[in-house]
Amino acid sequence: MNFCATFMVLSISAAIGNFTPKMLPTRDRWLLALSAVCTVLSNNASVEANSVGTYQMAKLMIVPCIIVLERLQGIKRTYTPMMYFTLVLIATGVGMATVTDIELGRRGIAIALISMVLTAHYQIWQGSKQHEHGLTPQQITHCVMIPQIAISLPASILLDVLAPALKGLMLLPTAGMLETEADGSLRILSGPGGAPEICLNLLANSALSVGINLTTYYLIGATSPVTYQVVGQLKTILVIFFGYMLFDVPPPPGTFAIRLAGIAVAIAGVFTYGYLKTKLMAAEKAAAASKSK
Repeated sequence: MNFCATFMVLSISAAIGNFTPKMLPTRDRWLLALSAVCTVLSNNASVEANSVGTYQMAKLMIVPCIIVLERLQGIKRTYTPMMYFTLVLIATGVGMATVTDIELGRRGIAIALISMVLTAHYQIWQGSKQHEHGLTPQQITHCVMIPQIAISLPASILLDVLAPALKGLMLLPTAGMLETEADGSLRILSGPGGAPEICLNLLANSALSVGINLTTYYLIGATSPVTYQVVGQLKTILVIFFGYMLFDVPPPPGTFAIRLAGIAVAIAGVFTYGYLKTKLMAAEKAAAASKSK
């Protein structure tokens, strides 16, 4: 549903002239789509299989994973010692603010490691393929949606409807979409608000996914996968902060103070990284301009 919603919105946008569709080479298009689907699946599986603390630790490890994979693939990016320090600062702050319930199990660790590597690899590919073929964020998002739908729809029908037991081979729970409650109603529609509330939530989720899909390509294309992860950690911190301010009952005073300190450290690290990244990019542009002369 998310992929279909994004494709429909972008198709309408192209039809009214907001952008001109452009395709990646067929091989790159399908490999990028497969990578995207596997990343979504592994991230959702990691949420299910791990505690919040373990999931957050796995997210923090994506940054060093991206840096290592970029070096192994020959992608040259410059990181100053101070930028490395700010990345450690961000990780420390996010850890202080979020990691309270680390629970380690073999299945959860395995899925978290798979999710970490797939996410890092996918985000590196997003940026590199977009720049290699000269596509705008709308163009590359539009061109991979049909392959993503073509991959995910049959996979969902097979694994969630026809043969859910196969998910056990992928370390996933084997529940299927057609399982029923004692009264014969579908379990997937048995939430507190029933089918209408669930359908409304699905529609809202699909609408929000359009913005998420587009902004991912915008941000990675304009900066880098590491910067995208830094922004993602800021999002995590802001969600926690406003959650405490608006909804949650604060934890005990000592724990609350540590989490607030973690929020402050992480935000300071994010803005320092942004300043250093901007300064580095300006220096690289100036150096390139002087060489061209």
